Amino acid sequence: MNRLKSKLAKSEGYVTLDGLMRATVLMGISLVTFTGIRIGEEAGIFDLFFVAGAIIWFMIITIVPERRLIISRFALFAVGTFVLLGLLSSLGSVSPGESIMGLSRLLIACVGIPLLVGAACGSSLANKLGRTAWVIFASINGFVGIVDLSLGTSIGESLVGESSWIGRSEGLTTHPNHLGLVSAMAIPMAIVLFFEWKSVLQRTIAVVVVFGLLAGIIASGSRAVLLGAGLSIIVMGLFEKRLRKSLLFLSMLGLATMLVMTFDNEIYEILTFGWRRLTGGVASAEVSDQVRLAYYAEGIRLFSESPFIGVG
Repeated sequence: MNRLKSKLAKSEGYVTLDGLMRATVLMGISLVTFTGIRIGEEAGIFDLFFVAGAIIWFMIITIVPERRLIISRFALFAVGTFVLLGLLSSLGSVSPGESIMGLSRLLIACVGIPLLVGAACGSSLANKLGRTAWVIFASINGFVGIVDLSLGTSIGESLVGESSWIGRSEGLTTHPNHLGLVSAMAIPMAIVLFFEWKSVLQRTIAVVVVFGLLAGIIASGSRAVLLGAGLSIIVMGLFEKRLRKSLLFLSMLGLATMLVMTFDNEIYEILTFGWRRLTGGVASAEVSDQVRLAYYAEGIRLFSESPFIGVG
């Protein structure tokens, strides 16, 4: 047993439980953008890898206590307060059982998964692999979305289910806004990869990845994502001087490519759909605004009724 403890504590290789846990969680991180690929109604395909990683992690910290994460008292207090308020809110709701189940899922997402990812990506190599894999898979998601939208293929539908969106695509996610969100979130990291990777092959791959993410943003037709992605590029250029050349090169290449593609009327409609939704040129955007305003009003009403513990 002592020999096993020593090997698990010192080994950095991927032949140990530690390496298996890292590989499993990294696979979950890679697939987390594919939210539309489900296992039943409650779980995504990535959940399988996170659950497996959590089980292996529990085995590791049971055998090697030194691998346990040190959590500050403030963090424990914050989580405890969150759980207490959530339970009080759930018990006072119309469906306490469903509310408690929702609270459990929220805790897993906001506390359990970050701790698991932190444990798996503790080394610089694992951290870099996790970031790179996530960006690449998000780019694949974007390519699926734009190919389905522009060529009329059904790659997403064959894996996710029938789509009811007009002029927009959800790729391998559950909603076009989610496709746009994961693409926009990955844009800054993809630009950093282009900066860090030095060989021609690496930079070519990075350019393809960036184009896939831009494709996801365009295919989503999301107005907020369009603005957010543009703002993130501007902010990076303002505060990261070392990235300015990379940003300028990628921006000019992207604009030139889109300019050439606009000569095709059908592609022009796809490329400008998000912008037309933003500027009021698409009727469906007005309906979306009305629904959101109704949600905001309902949210304010519910908050005013129970501002401290919520309504379950």
